[in-house]
Amino acid sequence: MTEVDLTGVPNLNQLTVAHNQLSTIDLSMMRDLKVLFVDYNKFRFSTLPRNNGYSLYTYFGQAEIPVTDSDGKIDLSAEASVEGVDTEFRWFFGEPSINEETGALEGEELYIDEEYTIENGVTTFLKNINGVMCTLTNSAFPNVILFTPLINITTCGIEGIAADAHKVAYAHEGNVYVVGIEGKASVYSTSGALVAQKEAVAGTARFEGLAAGVYVVVADGINQKVVVK
Repeated sequence: MTEVDLTGVPNLNQLTVAHNQLSTIDLSMMRDLKVLFVDYNKFRFSTLPRNNGYSLYTYFGQAEIPVTDSDGKIDLSAEASVEGVDTEFRWFFGEPSINEETGALEGEELYIDEEYTIENGVTTFLKNINGVMCTLTNSAFPNVILFTPLINITTCGIEGIAADAHKVAYAHEGNVYVVGIEGKASVYSTSGALVAQKEAVAGTARFEGLAAGVYVVVADGINQKVVVK
Protein backbone atom coordinates (compact mmCIF):
# COMPACT_ATOMS: atom_id res chain seq x y z
CA MET A 1 0.00 0.00 0.00
CA THR A 2 1.10 3.54 -0.72
CA GLU A 3 -1.78 5.06 1.27
CA VAL A 4 -4.45 3.96 3.71
CA ASP A 5 -7.75 5.54 4.78
CA LEU A 6 -8.65 4.83 8.41
CA THR A 7 -11.58 7.19 8.78
CA GLY A 8 -14.04 4.26 8.84
CA VAL A 9 -12.38 2.44 11.73
CA PRO A 10 -11.81 5.02 14.50
CA ASN A 11 -12.21 2.47 17.31
CA LEU A 12 -9.32 0.18 16.34
CA ASN A 13 -7.14 -0.85 19.26
CA GLN A 14 -4.31 -2.36 17.19
CA LEU A 15 -3.02 -1.44 13.74
CA THR A 16 -0.39 -3.19 11.64
CA VAL A 17 0.66 -1.63 8.34
CA ALA A 18 4.25 -2.89 8.25
CA HIS A 19 6.02 -3.89 5.02
CA ASN A 20 4.29 -1.42 2.77
CA GLN A 21 5.15 1.75 0.82
CA LEU A 22 3.57 4.27 3.18
CA SER A 23 5.25 7.65 3.65
CA THR A 24 2.42 9.31 5.61
CA ILE A 25 -0.52 8.12 7.69
CA ASP A 26 -3.33 9.99 9.43
CA LEU A 27 -4.09 8.57 12.88
CA SER A 28 -5.86 11.63 14.27
CA MET A 29 -9.21 9.82 14.49
CA MET A 30 -7.79 6.72 16.24
CA ARG A 31 -8.87 7.49 19.82
CA ASP A 32 -8.37 3.98 21.21
CA LEU A 33 -5.20 2.95 19.39
CA LYS A 34 -2.72 1.26 21.74
CA VAL A 35 -0.57 -0.93 19.45
CA LEU A 36 1.00 0.36 16.22
CA PHE A 37 3.38 -1.34 13.77
CA VAL A 38 4.68 0.78 10.86
CA ASP A 39 8.00 -1.01 10.24
CA TYR A 40 9.51 -1.24 6.76
CA ASN A 41 7.76 1.63 5.05
CA LYS A 42 8.97 4.99 3.72
CA PHE A 43 8.51 7.17 6.77
CA ARG A 44 11.01 9.83 7.82
CA PHE A 45 11.37 11.61 11.14
CA SER A 46 9.13 14.36 9.77
CA THR A 47 6.34 11.93 8.88
CA LEU A 48 6.59 9.11 11.46
CA PRO A 49 3.56 9.06 13.78
CA ARG A 50 4.33 10.46 17.22
CA ASN A 51 4.02 8.06 20.14
CA ASN A 52 0.74 9.08 21.75
CA GLY A 53 1.04 6.75 24.71
CA TYR A 54 1.00 3.51 22.73
CA SER A 55 1.74 0.42 24.80
CA LEU A 56 3.62 -1.03 21.79
CA TYR A 57 4.97 0.95 18.84
CA THR A 58 7.53 -0.28 16.30
CA TYR A 59 8.86 1.73 13.35
CA PHE A 60 12.31 0.38 12.40
CA GLY A 61 13.59 -0.48 8.93
CA GLN A 62 12.38 2.56 6.97
CA ALA A 63 13.43 2.87 3.32
CA GLU A 64 16.35 5.04 2.24
CA ILE A 65 15.65 8.75 1.85
CA PRO A 66 16.27 9.77 -1.78
CA VAL A 67 18.50 12.83 -2.10
CA THR A 68 19.78 14.98 -4.96
CA ASP A 69 23.19 16.58 -5.27
CA SER A 70 22.73 20.24 -6.19
CA ASP A 71 26.22 21.63 -6.88
CA GLY A 72 27.62 19.93 -3.81
CA LYS A 73 24.64 20.57 -1.53
CA ILE A 74 22.33 17.95 -0.03
CA ASP A 75 19.13 19.35 1.50
CA LEU A 76 17.71 17.29 4.36
CA SER A 77 16.38 20.31 6.23
CA ALA A 78 12.92 18.74 6.56
CA GLU A 79 14.50 16.19 8.93
CA ALA A 80 16.63 18.65 10.93
CA SER A 81 14.49 18.43 14.08
CA VAL A 82 11.49 16.63 15.54
CA GLU A 83 9.39 18.82 17.83
CA GLY A 84 12.49 20.66 18.99
CA VAL A 85 14.78 17.61 19.16
CA ASP A 86 17.73 18.00 16.78
CA THR A 87 18.67 15.28 14.31
CA GLU A 88 22.28 14.11 14.12
CA PHE A 89 23.64 13.86 10.58
CA ARG A 90 26.79 11.81 9.88
CA TRP A 91 28.41 11.24 6.48
CA PHE A 92 30.32 8.06 5.68
CA PHE A 93 32.52 6.93 2.81
CA GLY A 94 30.72 3.80 1.70
CA GLU A 95 28.03 2.08 3.71
CA PRO A 96 28.52 1.97 7.50
CA SER A 97 27.74 -1.12 9.53
CA ILE A 98 25.84 -1.39 12.80
CA ASN A 99 27.61 -3.02 15.72
CA GLU A 100 25.29 -5.82 16.82
CA GLU A 101 26.32 -5.53 20.46
CA THR A 102 26.24 -1.75 20.93
CA GLY A 103 24.02 -0.62 18.08
CA ALA A 104 26.63 2.01 17.16
CA LEU A 105 27.41 2.95 13.58
CA GLU A 106 30.88 1.93 12.40
CA GLY A 107 32.63 2.96 9.20
CA GLU A 108 34.92 5.45 7.53
CA GLU A 109 33.41 8.79 8.52
CA LEU A 110 34.00 12.03 6.66
CA TYR A 111 35.50 15.01 8.47
CA ILE A 112 33.07 17.83 9.24
CA ASP A 113 34.43 21.32 8.43
CA GLU A 114 37.18 19.70 6.35
CA GLU A 115 35.21 17.71 3.79
CA TYR A 116 31.74 19.15 4.41
CA THR A 117 29.78 21.59 6.53
CA ILE A 118 26.20 21.24 7.72
CA GLU A 119 23.65 23.79 8.85
CA ASN A 120 19.94 23.23 9.55
CA GLY A 121 20.07 19.88 7.78
CA VAL A 122 21.74 21.21 4.60
CA THR A 123 25.13 19.65 3.88
CA THR A 124 27.62 21.59 1.75
CA PHE A 125 30.52 19.51 0.46
CA LEU A 126 33.93 21.09 0.11
CA LYS A 127 35.26 18.64 -2.47
CA ASN A 128 34.17 16.12 -5.07
CA ILE A 129 33.68 12.70 -3.54
CA ASN A 130 32.03 9.51 -4.76
CA GLY A 131 30.18 6.84 -2.84
CA VAL A 132 29.11 8.66 0.32
CA MET A 133 26.07 8.06 2.50
CA CYS A 134 24.37 10.05 5.25
CA THR A 135 22.88 8.57 8.41
CA LEU A 136 20.22 10.35 10.46
CA THR A 137 19.42 9.67 14.11
CA ASN A 138 17.07 11.47 16.47
CA SER A 139 16.41 10.66 20.12
CA ALA A 140 12.70 11.30 19.58
CA PHE A 141 12.74 8.02 17.57
CA PRO A 142 15.56 6.03 19.17
CA ASN A 143 14.76 2.71 17.50
CA VAL A 144 15.48 3.67 13.90
CA ILE A 145 18.43 4.93 11.87
CA LEU A 146 17.57 6.59 8.59
CA PHE A 147 19.92 6.34 5.61
CA THR A 148 20.35 8.00 2.26
CA PRO A 149 21.50 5.94 -0.72
CA LEU A 150 25.16 6.07 -1.72
CA ILE A 151 25.65 9.22 -3.76
CA ASN A 152 28.40 10.85 -5.82
CA ILE A 153 29.02 14.50 -4.97
CA THR A 154 30.02 17.08 -7.59
CA THR A 155 30.95 20.50 -6.29
CA CYS A 156 31.41 23.63 -8.39
CA GLY A 157 34.08 26.29 -8.34
CA ILE A 158 36.39 24.66 -5.79
CA GLU A 159 40.09 25.06 -6.45
CA GLY A 160 41.98 21.88 -7.23
CA ILE A 161 39.02 19.75 -8.38
CA ALA A 162 39.65 17.66 -11.47
CA ALA A 163 38.07 18.91 -14.67
CA ASP A 164 36.03 15.76 -15.13
CA ALA A 165 33.54 15.77 -12.24
CA HIS A 166 33.27 12.00 -12.30
CA LYS A 167 37.03 11.54 -11.93
CA VAL A 168 38.57 12.79 -8.73
CA ALA A 169 41.40 12.13 -6.30
CA TYR A 170 41.18 12.92 -2.62
CA ALA A 171 42.81 12.04 0.70
CA HIS A 172 41.00 10.66 3.73
CA GLU A 173 42.39 9.25 6.99
CA GLY A 174 45.88 8.78 5.56
CA ASN A 175 44.68 7.08 2.39
CA VAL A 176 44.42 8.46 -1.15
CA TYR A 177 41.42 7.51 -3.28
CA VAL A 178 41.20 7.89 -7.05
CA VAL A 179 37.68 7.26 -8.33
CA GLY A 180 35.87 7.10 -11.66
CA ILE A 181 38.92 5.92 -13.61
CA GLU A 182 40.10 3.08 -15.80
CA GLY A 183 43.57 1.59 -15.86
CA LYS A 184 46.45 2.65 -13.64
CA ALA A 185 46.68 5.45 -11.10
CA SER A 186 50.05 6.83 -10.05
CA VAL A 187 51.03 8.85 -6.99
CA TYR A 188 54.11 11.09 -7.21
CA SER A 189 55.96 13.23 -4.71
CA THR A 190 56.12 16.95 -5.47
CA SER A 191 59.71 16.37 -6.64
CA GLY A 192 58.41 14.02 -9.33
CA ALA A 193 59.42 10.69 -7.76
CA LEU A 194 56.97 7.83 -8.22
CA VAL A 195 55.62 6.85 -4.80
CA ALA A 196 53.03 4.20 -5.72
CA GLN A 197 51.08 2.84 -8.64
CA LYS A 198 47.96 0.69 -8.77
CA GLU A 199 45.39 -0.67 -11.21
CA ALA A 200 41.87 0.59 -10.58
CA VAL A 201 39.37 -1.99 -9.37
CA ALA A 202 35.73 -1.22 -10.20
CA GLY A 203 36.80 2.31 -11.12
CA THR A 204 38.65 3.05 -7.87
CA ALA A 205 42.30 2.90 -6.82
CA ARG A 206 43.12 3.16 -3.12
CA PHE A 207 46.57 3.96 -1.77
CA GLU A 208 47.10 3.18 1.91
CA GLY A 209 49.76 4.09 4.42
CA LEU A 210 51.14 7.18 2.71
CA ALA A 211 53.19 9.51 4.88
CA ALA A 212 51.78 12.95 5.60
CA GLY A 213 52.56 15.37 2.82
CA VAL A 214 51.58 16.69 -0.59
CA TYR A 215 51.30 14.33 -3.55
CA VAL A 216 50.39 14.54 -7.21
CA VAL A 217 47.95 11.97 -8.58
CA VAL A 218 48.04 11.13 -12.28
CA ALA A 219 45.38 8.82 -13.73
CA ASP A 220 43.07 8.71 -16.74
CA GLY A 221 42.84 12.46 -17.29
CA ILE A 222 43.50 13.43 -13.65
CA ASN A 223 46.53 15.48 -12.70
CA GLN A 224 45.75 16.66 -9.21
CA LYS A 225 47.43 17.56 -5.93
CA VAL A 226 46.20 15.92 -2.73
CA VAL A 227 47.26 16.56 0.84
CA VAL A 228 47.64 13.64 3.25
CA LYS A 229 47.42 14.68 6.90
